[in-house]
Amino acid sequence: MNCIIILIYITLSMIDFKECQLVIFDLDGTLHSFNDIDDNKATLTTDVLDILDTLKKNGIKIALASLNYNAKIHLEKYNIVDYFDYIEYKNWKLYGDFKTDLFKNISEKSQIPFQKMLFFDDQLSHCKEASFLKIKSIYVNQNTLLSWNDLYNGMSLFDKDKDKDKDEAKDKVDTATQCTTQCTTQCTIQCTIQGTTQCTIQCTIQGTTQDTTQDTMRNKNKKRKLNTIIS
Repeated sequence: MNCIIILIYITLSMIDFKECQLVIFDLDGTLHSFNDIDDNKATLTTDVLDILDTLKKNGIKIALASLNYNAKIHLEKYNIVDYFDYIEYKNWKLYGDFKTDLFKNISEKSQIPFQKMLFFDDQLSHCKEASFLKIKSIYVNQNTLLSWNDLYNGMSLFDKDKDKDKDEAKDKVDTATQCTTQCTTQCTIQCTIQGTTQCTIQCTIQGTTQDTTQDTMRNKNKKRKLNTIIS
């Protein structure tokens, strides 16, 4: 038991909760097993309860997207309904085996963009639906249910996004630097990066050279006239 507690603390210390704003859970096969659906003595695993508590303490909104039309009754039975900020469910036999509409309802009510959401489900088809909307998703093994490892893997997806953004920003800086290096220091450079690099160069040196040449010619003419007068 002590080893499990230590492992949980280590996992928590490695999770960055800053980027994720909302976590959506499936119910059947994710929070509880299919055997629990009709079992009045069913209870949630300790991991599930602790994960819900941890998310709440870190200020992350929690939602449910279930195709079990008795979903809210189960949450009330487990005494966890207060953890959930948004509860969306429907009878899949009547309204279809898909969750896109549930995701959109949650987004509309929460005003949180899909890119800031994380979804857990034991059905790959539903995870693909979420991914299509740019919601990060994690497949949960229905035999073991939601675990700390699932939560860690889910939150790590946001870290990968940050690394990708950093790489893209670095590429833009490198491209702008290359553009500036290729231009001469005698030119006024305006580099605009819009997917591709466009370097507009306005050279002022030509104008300056022409003006200097004209001034030199005028001075020579004045000297000639002066010499003529003196002679």
